[in-house]
Amino acid sequence: MINTFCEAIGVSRHGNETLVSSKKLEFYARKELDVTAPRTFAVLDPIRVEITNFKDVKTKKSTVPLFPGFPEKGEQTYNLTNTIFVERSDFSEEKKAGFRGITAGQEVLLMQGPVVVLEDVVKGADGSVESIKVKAVVDFDGKTPKGVIQWVSEKNSLEAKVNLYSQLLTVEDVAAVSKKEGKEFTAYFNKDSLVVKPNARIWNLHAKCEPYDKFQFVRTGYFSVSEKSKSAEEDGKIVFNLVVALKEDSTKAKNTK
Repeated sequence: MINTFCEAIGVSRHGNETLVSSKKLEFYARKELDVTAPRTFAVLDPIRVEITNFKDVKTKKSTVPLFPGFPEKGEQTYNLTNTIFVERSDFSEEKKAGFRGITAGQEVLLMQGPVVVLEDVVKGADGSVESIKVKAVVDFDGKTPKGVIQWVSEKNSLEAKVNLYSQLLTVEDVAAVSKKEGKEFTAYFNKDSLVVKPNARIWNLHAKCEPYDKFQFVRTGYFSVSEKSKSAEEDGKIVFNLVVALKEDSTKAKNTK
């Protein structure tokens, strides 16, 4: 990836004073990881979901390729259970224009699973949402919902830590901008350059993954297993570091899709 990037921008042994956008490096990262990082579902900010009529769901197991369109590269099986986790941002208690996740009166497709509709919201004593209940549309024969979300089984998943990295600086040419605006370069530090998701959930299919193994988390981005994974420092959790988002800002705008 780095060699391809350097070849594309024309780096010489005598140095290169040309400023190159980081987006070009991200382009080559995506290009390489698209064909080398197997797909999987992961939930970074989980909310528990109970499927109230689970016994009526006809298909409870789906086998899918690790690389869409290339079954010869391997496959994995997702087993649906009566309790799952979805992204908290894929649920809204209030109906919002353009929102395609789980909300009152709206059908949503669980990837490789059934179409579901919201049935109830479970709240704690302080009024916060603790979990939700949905009902599977068992004999669904309509048009595929626009809302399609990833999930993991509660029973068949494990807790993980995910580090979401973004640009360290809020402008690309910090030297030029700081000079023009008369500010120190430290004024352009991005306070959100690292966002930690300590209670993410990943399929336990990946329990034996090793440092530097790469994955594409569907709808989120490409991730590499940290060398600190499973260490005492990390409480034995697998740790994933974001390499690059599927597209710019996709980790911040989770469900307007």
